[in-house]
Amino acid sequence: MHLGVAGHYGKGLGFSYAFEQGYATNDDQTNLRTFDGYYAQSQVVLDKFDLFAGWGIARLFLTPYDKTQPQVSYIKYQMGINGGVVYNLSPNLHFDLEYFRAEAKWWLGERQVLNSFASGMTVSW
Repeated sequence: MHLGVAGHYGKGLGFSYAFEQGYATNDDQTNLRTFDGYYAQSQVVLDKFDLFAGWGIARLFLTPYDKTQPQVSYIKYQMGINGGVVYNLSPNLHFDLEYFRAEAKWWLGERQVLNSFASGMTVSW
């Protein structure tokens, strides 16, 4: 069994990469917004099969100035969930079937959700 966890917290971090310059990083008065995020990924190995699942979220916290702008909806969080199975035909040939759900939510309640299924093969040489 494998388990990995990670987290981050800080001002002006952004959603895509550290210290990105974008609409989410700071408010209209250039005050940096605070972000935090958490991620966990697990894997269980069962003979020729690997089962995996993970969850992660990145959140944005409003500045005092943001709270004076009630008609503007800022993004609140981005979250992802994944799971799947890998069949290891040989040490060098692997088949994969997986599911991923991405969700974004804004402070005024808007939501965007994406469900994705994928499969593939990996060959190592």
